Formats: sequence, C-alpha cells, structure tokens
Amino acid sequence: MTTIIRLENLSKDYTEGGKTRTVLRRCSAELEEGRFVAIRGRSGSGKSTLLNLIAGIDAPTDTPVTPTDTPTPPTDTPVPPTDTPPPTPT
Repeated sequence: MTTIIRLENLSKDYTEGGKTRTVLRRCSAELEEGRFVAIRGRSGSGKSTLLNLIAGIDAPTDTPVTPTDTPTPPTDTPVPPTDTPPPTPT
C-alpha cells in the first residue's frame, strides 16, 4: 500500500500560565491509502491534538507532519459512492 502521511517523532507542547505541558511526545506512524485507522485513548491523551496536527490546523513543536507525493483531493470534492449497496435492515 502507498503511505499517504508519515509522522516521525512528532511532539506538541502547550504553554499556559508559564507552565509547559507536553501533549504528544515522539509520536510516529505511517498512514496508508485505503486503510481504516482508529485513534483511541483516555480524555486528554492527545487524540484531537494529533488529528489537528495531521490536518494542518495546528503546528507541531518540532518535527513536521510529512505528506507524501500522493495528491489529496480538495475538500469540496464529493466522495464517489462505492459499488456496495447499504445493508438491508432485517
């Protein structure tokens, strides 16, 4: 499969009131095209922060999120329907 996003030692710190809090520390992953990925964890464990970093909404503290050369469709492009019909209720 083709890797579409690569994270290498991704970290994110927030500073509030003079105190620095590490939300993500050295997170690494490869996200592949066509794969389903679930992110789970306790409240406050950094799930939303990780998604914000991948989406480019927030910037990492040190190393960047690396997109691969695979083109990403614009967000206003509708997702084409699959050939699989929805399940029939029983």
